[in-house]
Amino acid sequence: MNTLTMTSSCYKEIIAYGYTQLPYESCGVLASSDGKYIDSFIPIINDHPNPLHYFSFQPQSWIHTLYKLQHADLQLIGYMHTHPNEDAIPSSSDIIGFDEQSKPLLCIVSYKQKDSPYIRLYQQMPTKGMKDYPLVLT
Repeated sequence: MNTLTMTSSCYKEIIAYGYTQLPYESCGVLASSDGKYIDSFIPIINDHPNPLHYFSFQPQSWIHTLYKLQHADLQLIGYMHTHPNEDAIPSSSDIIGFDEQSKPLLCIVSYKQKDSPYIRLYQQMPTKGMKDYPLVLT
């Protein structure tokens, strides 16, 4: 896998949701209906005590999301969160807890420049750290 493909509508939905949550970090999951394209985004409530700089999934929202994925027959592709004032580069706290074996994607949206937010996708690779994937929109 050299690039990742996301539908334009999903990209716009992610960006729009992040705007609604500023100045706080927001989070959610990326999913696919066919395993090839990222075509679904499901927001999850951030219940971290310090949402200006961190995120954590609210347990009830996370459970609801898992049911929604199963009911809609969607494949979980990765986890998304925003950086309201920083670049879309994983911090050490972003990486903690990511399982190398399941290889979920880490999607970070930067709102550092409020008028031009952008998304970057990463995957934790054994012994290689975080790999950055170019994103192609369809």
